[in-house]
Amino acid sequence: MVSLVTMIPTFPRICLLAVLSVLSLPVRGTANPPDLDLPVMHDLDLRQVQLVVESAPESKERLHQRTKSLLAKAGLHLTSPDALHSPPVARLTLTLNATLLGDTCPGKVLYAPSVALIESVIVPRNGEVMQDTTWAAETSLRVRAPLTIEDLEHDMDRLVSRFIEAYQLTQTVRPARETGNEGKASALPPVDNASGSTASLEEQNTRAGVSLQGLDITRVQLSVLAGRSTSPLETRALRRLTTAGLPVSLESHGPDAPTLSLEISQRTIGEDCPGKVLYESGLFLVEPVRLVRNRQIRTWTDTWVRERIQIVPPVPMQQFESDQEALLTQFIRSFKGR
Repeated sequence: MVSLVTMIPTFPRICLLAVLSVLSLPVRGTANPPDLDLPVMHDLDLRQVQLVVESAPESKERLHQRTKSLLAKAGLHLTSPDALHSPPVARLTLTLNATLLGDTCPGKVLYAPSVALIESVIVPRNGEVMQDTTWAAETSLRVRAPLTIEDLEHDMDRLVSRFIEAYQLTQTVRPARETGNEGKASALPPVDNASGSTASLEEQNTRAGVSLQGLDITRVQLSVLAGRSTSPLETRALRRLTTAGLPVSLESHGPDAPTLSLEISQRTIGEDCPGKVLYESGLFLVEPVRLVRNRQIRTWTDTWVRERIQIVPPVPMQQFESDQEALLTQFIRSFKGR
C-alpha cells in the first residue's frame, strides 16, 4: 500500500511518496456567493510575482526558461527574485513533478501537473493570514508511465497558456459581477523523493491553514460527498458532530456561511495499476477569505484540512466509516481546543 498524505504550502504538499498541496483536489463545498465584483487577478502587478517551477532537477531550468519565454511572447514579464526589492506579492507556481510508485505500481508514476497563483489571504473571522491558491489550472491526479521531457513541455505549454488567457481576460474585461475564484483549485507541491523510497507514509499531516478561533459552528453547513455511500455517511457524520456538541446542519445558512465538507472516494486506476484504486479521504472547512494585496477581492478556500490519498486494493464501506470517524474526531478536537 502507498499512502499519500496531503498538506498545503507555505508551499504545498508531497513527501516521501507524495504529499500533495490543495489537492490536488478542487475547491470543496459551496458555490461562490453572487456579490463578488472583482476577479482574483484584478490589478495584479506581474512585476511583483515570482515564477517557481517545481520539477525534477534535471529538467527544472529548461522548463523555467521555456515558461519565461512563453510569458514574454504574450507580453507578460515576471520579475526575477534578484530584482525584487521586497518579498513577492504572489508566486506563479508551475508543478510538473512525477512520483515513482515502486512496487505498488511497478514502472509507473503518480502525476498531476498544475499551475497556480499562490498569495496571502486573510480570514475575516479571526484576522489570521495564510498562503492560499487563489487561481489554478490543473489535471486530475493519475497513475501513468514515466514522462519524457517532451511530455513535460507539452503539459507546461498548455498550463501556461491557461494562465496567460486568464490574466489577459482579467485585464481587458471588467464584468460587473465576477465570481472571484474562477479556476480556483489546490496546487500541487514539489515532490520530495530523493531517496527513492516507496514506503507507506501513515502519519496524518495538516495543510498550513489557520486556527478555528472565531468560527461560529451554528452557521456551518455539513456536506458529505461519497458517491453511493453519501446518504449513510451523511447520517453518521451529522449524528457524530451534534452528539459532540457541534450543532452543524445540512441546511445552508446564507451565501457567505462556511461549509464543512467530508469527501471520500475511490476510483479504479485501470491497466496502469491492476487491482488497485486511488482512494481519497478528506475533511475540509471551506469559507470566504480576502486577498491581502486587495481586500476588496474575496474568494473561497480550505482554512482547515485533513486529507489522505492512497493507492490500495478496493476499499469496503467499513473503511469509509472508519476514516470518516477519524476525520471528524480530529475536527472536534481542534474545535474544542481553540
